[in-house]
Amino acid sequence: MTSIANLLALLLAIRYWRSSLKPPDEDHHFGHYKLAFGGSISTLMIYSFVAGIITLRLIEFRAYTVSLEAPLMAFLGVSCYLIAVSVSRKLNGVFTHYSKFTASELIEGVVVITSSLAGALLSYFIDYVGALILALYIFYELREVFSEIMKYVGDAAPSLDVTRLIKEEFRKNALSLSNLRVRNVDGVHYQGAAIVLVNPEDDILVLSKKVDKIKETLRGLGIDLVIEFKLRTSEVGAEYGE
Repeated sequence: MTSIANLLALLLAIRYWRSSLKPPDEDHHFGHYKLAFGGSISTLMIYSFVAGIITLRLIEFRAYTVSLEAPLMAFLGVSCYLIAVSVSRKLNGVFTHYSKFTASELIEGVVVITSSLAGALLSYFIDYVGALILALYIFYELREVFSEIMKYVGDAAPSLDVTRLIKEEFRKNALSLSNLRVRNVDGVHYQGAAIVLVNPEDDILVLSKKVDKIKETLRGLGIDLVIEFKLRTSEVGAEYGE
């Protein structure tokens, strides 16, 4: 069941990831980045369904026989999953959510190899305990991925490193950054707005060139900023703590 779930989750993750690459249009002014979370949400739904079925099977506890072929098949499965985890983690973004559940398949493989071998040679109960541990781990991963998705859906602020990087760009271009608001879109892209205080005697053309340079640099880092000029006056200075 988890192998089927993993394949479906991968196909849906790829489908929504491709949709997220589309440029901004009339229906999505800020881009399609967040469509990628369709893959993460689909993964949650699929694995929640599987977790429910597994739980029902575990509740129906009864004696059974474990074949010696079980650890061999688990070993072959682990070999395939190692490739999937390696590739998905390099892709980053929402594929990390897929990789987390796929990592559970690696843990499952190790547990199954060990518990099924012991179950075949000693007692089926060892195999059952292994299955119980894996079921609990799936529920743990469901909670972890849900929490991470909510972090992005809730438009959380970026890390301090990203904020410092943005402020450094303004400092290098000798612009007085007085207000900065940025949201973390998907862990790779950031969007926000900034206010720059300017003096009445400043050359607007020079300022515009500096802003264009900052935008271009930040856009290359996945940061899209709307930058607003605000004329420096005594009232504005007091408002922004000057």
